[in-house]
Amino acid sequence: MSDDFLLVGGIIAILGLVFAYRAWTSYQQSQRLTELAADEQTSGDTVEGPIEVSESAEPQRSPPNGVDDGSDGAPALWLWRVRRERKNTGSSRGNSTTWETVESGVAAGSFAIREEWNRINVDASSVTATARDGTGATMSENHSSGETFKAVDDPFDSDRFYVGEPEIDVPLGEPSLPQRLADEYLPFDLNVTLSLGRKTATPDRYQAAVVRDRDELLAHGSLDRSVEPPTLNGTDATPLVFVKDPASEGDTVP
Repeated sequence: MSDDFLLVGGIIAILGLVFAYRAWTSYQQSQRLTELAADEQTSGDTVEGPIEVSESAEPQRSPPNGVDDGSDGAPALWLWRVRRERKNTGSSRGNSTTWETVESGVAAGSFAIREEWNRINVDASSVTATARDGTGATMSENHSSGETFKAVDDPFDSDRFYVGEPEIDVPLGEPSLPQRLADEYLPFDLNVTLSLGRKTATPDRYQAAVVRDRDELLAHGSLDRSVEPPTLNGTDATPLVFVKDPASEGDTVP
């Protein structure tokens, strides 16, 4: 009986952590949305409204077949990463495991933001330039090799994108039996680790967050009014920043 109570207590604790993390992510988006919209001292221009996609974003690495069929709306921005689990041995944390980003990227399509009666284009090349690290290497470059783990810029840690947690989270390979049982019987995502020596049997995971046609988006950058329609660009002084409304649903905008 005591084991049952411990199991139930553990599940409740994990559920609490999951919901707390999601609430914190949503709070961060809302805070950034409010700051950019209200701060009149911020240099640059802020545009806010539903997205109109004319050409879909094509990620440098797509999810496994059948994961995203585009039925939720054409993608304007596609942030993705590949996460790999590694086993920490001989450290102060004992035989723990951590997840590291080994590949990542940001893809942008051709899209505009409709602000009231105005249509503001967003310079896709400027968006792509945002997704570069300090050395100029694109984040889509594969920095992983065998068992060597190297740091890769993670778009989900960037201060240029506030789009929430990944909506796509799938294994790149056959999950272990414990993981399959967890996926089938638990009402939330739980990664189960099976270690084999210094390696783990847990497959890499592909994760992505997608900003789609008709989603509400706030974008901050430098607005060029000399062209028609006006175009929002990113510059060294005013890099592009994107904040997706956490309450946004693509099918709610007429």
